[in-house]
Amino acid sequence: MSKVGTVTIDGDETPDSVQALIPCRFVQVREQGAAGTTEYDVYDPDTTVTPLRRVGGESHTFDAGVGNLYQTSQVVGYLKAATAGSYVFSRQCF
Repeated sequence: MSKVGTVTIDGDETPDSVQALIPCRFVQVREQGAAGTTEYDVYDPDTTVTPLRRVGGESHTFDAGVGNLYQTSQVVGYLKAATAGSYVFSRQCF
């Protein structure tokens, strides 16, 4: 089973959490729109790690690991836009 939703992130000081929509192993995020407009930082699994920079339009997949599932509403990681503004990202749990 798969479920799709959205999450809004911004470029302020605090990374925004990404939560699982259903029990799933993977949560994939990507800025909505044909060609993403902003680079963004991925903090996986939490904000204590050095972030991974993704370019506009590039997706990122959070992975719970073999034999594990994220649970509904569990925070799977964090995103922060590299530039000021608010951006809507699609998230797919599968």
